[in-house]
Amino acid sequence: MKYIFVTGGVVSGIGKGIVAASIGLFLKSSGFRVDAVKFDPYLNIDPGTMSPFEHGEVYVLDDGSETDLDLGHYERFLDVNLNSNASVTAGKIYDRILKDEREGRYLGKNVQLIPHVTESIKEAFAKGSQDFDVRIIEIGGSSGDMEGEIFLESFRQFRREKIDETFHVHLGYVPFLACSGEYKTKPMQRSIRELLRVGLQPDVLIVRSEATDQRPLDQGVLDKIALFGNLDTQSVISLPDLESIYNVPVYLRNTSLQHNLEGFLNKKLKLKLPDFYEKYGNHNKRKQVIKVGLIVKYTKLEDSYLSVLEALKVAAVSENKFLRYELIDSEDKDLIKKLTWWMQLWFRVDLGEEVWRVRLRQLGMFAKRKNHFWVFV
Repeated sequence: MKYIFVTGGVVSGIGKGIVAASIGLFLKSSGFRVDAVKFDPYLNIDPGTMSPFEHGEVYVLDDGSETDLDLGHYERFLDVNLNSNASVTAGKIYDRILKDEREGRYLGKNVQLIPHVTESIKEAFAKGSQDFDVRIIEIGGSSGDMEGEIFLESFRQFRREKIDETFHVHLGYVPFLACSGEYKTKPMQRSIRELLRVGLQPDVLIVRSEATDQRPLDQGVLDKIALFGNLDTQSVISLPDLESIYNVPVYLRNTSLQHNLEGFLNKKLKLKLPDFYEKYGNHNKRKQVIKVGLIVKYTKLEDSYLSVLEALKVAAVSENKFLRYELIDSEDKDLIKKLTWWMQLWFRVDLGEEVWRVRLRQLGMFAKRKNHFWVFV
């Protein structure tokens, strides 16, 4: 059994979940049985009671578990159905420990972070992994966060016990300073030093940035990060912002990440991605545009409706169309005026050789132009 850990630094939201899902996709396409688990350092039992403004979408699994939105990425990329064991929070860990303490299972011992909490986390790292070849483990938060220290300590101990079975990918962010016209590596350096401080040496560093063709992240920056990260240059990989999360596997496939994973797994990877990912690369070249208005409660954070948006994007690509969408505030006073304009909806549904024209009278909308519709969320 192999374990691939994914951590992040500098800031949150830099794509740990997407990178973890992409690695899982690579391995699954090469014949490995792959599992994915997300560890979050917050004290909530699950994100079910958290505000969408605070945490984005709550992703619900088949067994009813309310989980982090990254599990949606895992399921979509890996084409699997996960269960409650795939989502572990600090709240779950502490809740279990406190219940065991009340039931006397610690036999009067002084219950402490080490070893009791760390042992519980390490058990969660390995729970159910015997059914798979590789488990991808994402640790939420950023290196240096106080609430995440116990998870990194547990990871350190786990890796010490299974040194040949663990692989560590760390993401960091390199900002561009407009006033000096250069990328600054200091935040990334600090992120790496936080890991080294707790005894963790990453095997691969993925450098996130807003690099473009006009403003590239040159090799000198990556070499500098490799020096401070105590790694060779092949183990430091640039990952700039891309048009879509579905472009990430295609991009990473052409980097040295494959070489590093092959060295860890001692097996040649095929990296034959499903046709959808290849097809998505031409998404912007599609001439026919379909426009969707989503009438929602939370408009300030698109992640609140991530699964709906991703489903629409995938559907648009499957139908060879380019998607444009807009989030409409359901409490907007002008919404009624907008809906008056869209009182009825006409669109075409292709069913083999026959084309049906469908009229959605029940929504009471009207569209004078084709390929427009509203979705209530």
